[in-house]
Order: sequence, then structure tokens, then C-alpha cells
Amino acid sequence: MSNLHTVLENISRAAQAAGRSPDEITLLPVTKYYDLAQIQELIDAGVTRMGENRPQQLAERAQLFPQINWVMIGRLQTNKAGLIARYASECQSVDSVRLARALDRRLDRALPILLQVNISGEESKTGFAPQQVPEALEVAEGLEHLDVRGFMTMAPHSDDPTVARETFRKLRELRDKVAPTLPELSMGMSGDFPQAIAEGATIVRVGSALF
Repeated sequence: MSNLHTVLENISRAAQAAGRSPDEITLLPVTKYYDLAQIQELIDAGVTRMGENRPQQLAERAQLFPQINWVMIGRLQTNKAGLIARYASECQSVDSVRLARALDRRLDRALPILLQVNISGEESKTGFAPQQVPEALEVAEGLEHLDVRGFMTMAPHSDDPTVARETFRKLRELRDKVAPTLPELSMGMSGDFPQAIAEGATIVRVGSALF
């Protein structure tokens, strides 16, 4: 897959420009719009971890490709929490205390999670407002089966790269303030992952740039 190689090179280049090691950044391929043959191409190229936006699709693909660690990255309603508890290796889109509790009730194992933060305050996006994060973190860390690893966010759509970078900077600063020991910041997608890497992303979620 030539595009995979290109994306990895671009991640490496962005890391080096930010004075970071490329080993600090994990590429999470996002397969929402791609078919089974394209997923198999990624597997053949050595990919072992993929992200899905829809819980039903994640469950279906987890059964077809059980060798992959499937990560839930999209909006998740509480009535679908059972699918994620059964099939996901991680959930990066825990956007409410209610969802955190619903996941915990359905789990019989530890599940790594990220709290989704709506840094930009857009009504079209879900997630905790920044001021809600300390309380949400306290609740989630107190639940038996959830392993809180960090935070996730999405930048607003904009042709100005400084808009995305500002969003990512604010999430990093929030993490550093309220939970400096949490290791993961999932931020940056196909159009803005260099800005995210410059601001400390440890996971970039890339779909369209791969295919």
C-alpha cells in the first residue's frame, strides 16, 4: 500500500519537525468508508489496529477480522455499549458519564478508554466541555472496568491550519493541567495530523489519506 507508506513518512516528518520521535505517534487507520478488500490490504501491510465509527460495523468486522484490535472512535449510544464491551479493544469516544457507566456495567474485562472533549464548543460535536473534564475523569477512573488512558478531540473544519492547531494545543494543556500522567492524546485526522503532532498527539486517526 503506497499510501500507507506515504502517511507513515508524513507522520515521521511531522514528528521530526516538532522535535519528537516518530515512535511516540501511533497511526490508527480509520476504515469507516472502506470495504473488506481494502481492510485486507492494510492487514497484509502489517496493520494490527484499526478504528471504526459505527458500533454495528465494528462488531461485524471484529468477527471477520479477529486478529485486528478494533477501536471505537465514533459516537456511541448507551444502547450499543454492549457491542463495544464485547468486540472493541478500546473506546476513544466516551463522551458522557452515562456512557462510561453503561460500558462498565457490560464489561467483564478491562477496557482502555479515552474521554472525548469538545474543545471547540461546536454544537455539532459531542464530548465533555473542558470544565466538565475533572469531574468526568473522577467518575470514570472510579469505575471497575474502565482504564482511562487520556483524551480525544476533533478540530473544527477550517482552511486555516492554525484553527486546528489551537484546538489541539488546548487539549494538551487541559491534559497537562488535570491529568498530566495520562499518556494518550488522540487528535488529528487526514487533513490536520501534522498540526496535532506538533501539539503532542500520540494517536492520529487517518482514513481518507490511506486510500
